[in-house]
Amino acid sequence: MKNPTVRIDGRNVSTHREPAATATVTAIATATAIATGTTATTATAATATEAIATAAVAVVAATAPGRPRT
Repeated sequence: MKNPTVRIDGRNVSTHREPAATATVTAIATATAIATGTTATTATAATATEAIATAAVAVVAATAPGRPRT
């Protein structure tokens, strides 16, 4: 079976080899749902913005060149 991948920062990142990629995609999806009010529990715009910023930091950390594989 082919390893699942996600597109982050213009690269295909394996979610099998880089678990941080999976966590990042989940965090971004959650932050987007909060920001658009599509979750059962909505949050303030500030909370949604913070969640998106946290997810963005995770993307940078997960895709940094020379990052050791987990």
